[in-house]
Amino acid sequence: MTEEVNVGMGAPAPKKGMSKGCLVAIIVGVVLLVIVGITIYMVTKKKSDILNFGLSLVLNSSKQVLLESNVEGIDTVYYNTTVDDFLTILYADTIVNTPVEDSIKFVELSNILTYTQGAITDQKLDSDETNKILKSLVTKYPDIVPDIPDTEIIDSLQTE
Repeated sequence: MTEEVNVGMGAPAPKKGMSKGCLVAIIVGVVLLVIVGITIYMVTKKKSDILNFGLSLVLNSSKQVLLESNVEGIDTVYYNTTVDDFLTILYADTIVNTPVEDSIKFVELSNILTYTQGAITDQKLDSDETNKILKSLVTKYPDIVPDIPDTEIIDSLQTE
C-alpha cells in the first residue's frame, strides 16, 4: 500500500491549536485584567497612602512657593515647622479605623490637599492663604503647634 501525498490539491490540512491573532488577544486580555485588578487594589486598599503622598508633595511645594514669594508678615520658619510636624504625625497616624472614620479622615485630608493645591497654583502664597493652610493643618491635628492667628477655617465637610 502506498499513500499518496496531495501537494497543492484537495482540501488543506487542518490547523492545530489557536491562531496567532487569537493567542495575542487572550494575552492582551489577561494583561488588562491584571492591570484592572492592581488598580482596584490600589484605590481601595492604598488610598490613604496615595493621599498621604499627594499631601506630602503639595505641602512641600507650598513651602518652596512660600520661600519664593517672600511676603512680609509670614513667618516661613513657623510655616515650615508646622508643615513638617503635620506630615510627621500624618505618616505616624496609620492605625486602621472603622470604614466610617477612614472616610471622614479621607474627606478632611482631601479638602486640605485641594485647598493647598489651589492656593499654590499661582506660584504665590499670601498671608491669608498661609494662615488658612496652617489653621486647617492644626484643626486636623491640634497637637502640632498652638497660637495660629485667627482666620477663616477650611471646613472639612464643606467644599468650596
